[in-house]
Amino acid sequence: MSVPLWLVDVAAAVLAAIFYGIELRVALSKPLSLSGFPWVLLRLSFDAGTAVIACELLRAAFGNLAWFTPTWQVIIAALTGPALLRSQLAVIGSGQEDAYYGPASSYVRLRRWIDEAVDDAGAAAEAAWLHRKGMPRIRQIPMADLVQTSTTYINNVRRLSARKKEQSCAFIKDVANDVGAPEEERRQAIVQHLFDIGGRRMVRRLGRKR
Repeated sequence: MSVPLWLVDVAAAVLAAIFYGIELRVALSKPLSLSGFPWVLLRLSFDAGTAVIACELLRAAFGNLAWFTPTWQVIIAALTGPALLRSQLAVIGSGQEDAYYGPASSYVRLRRWIDEAVDDAGAAAEAAWLHRKGMPRIRQIPMADLVQTSTTYINNVRRLSARKKEQSCAFIKDVANDVGAPEEERRQAIVQHLFDIGGRRMVRRLGRKR
C-alpha cells in the first residue's frame, strides 16, 4: 500500500518543526511565554515549509530509487530543508550575487529577528512575574535563608566551574553583608545574579515560597 504524497510532505513538515522546537528550547535562556507563541509558530512555519519543498525536490530527483522510501523522504527532507535554506547554497544564480542580499542571508536575518522577539516576550513575561509575584514572596524570606539557599544551589550546579562557584558565593555573601545598601536592593542583586548564572528555576522556586 503506497503512502499518499501529501501525507509524506506533512510528516516531513511536522518533523522539521519538532527539530526546530527542540533547537529553540535549548537555545533560549528564558522560558517561552504565551505572547511569544505567535512568533514561534511563524518560525515553525518556515522550517516546515522548507521541509515540504525539499521533499518535493528530493522525490523528483530520487523518486525512482528503491531505497528512497517514504520514511527516508520524511527524515532527509526534515533535516535538509531548513539546513539548505540557512546556507548560501540556497542562493540561486551564477554565484556572483552579493551574499548579503541572498535569500539565505535574508532568511538568517529574519530568523534572528523572530528569535529575538521570542526571547523578548519571554523576558517581559519573566520581569512581570518577578515584579508581581516573585519579589513580594522573596522579600518574606529571611536574608540568611536567602543566602544559604542561593549558595547551596550554586555549589550543587554542575555546569559552573569551581572558580565560578567560589566567585558567585562570595558575591552573594558580600551583597548580603553590605548593610550600607537598602535590603531591597541587596535582595534584587542576589536574584539578578541567580538569573545571570542561569538560575531561573531557583528564582522561581524562591518566588513560590511563602
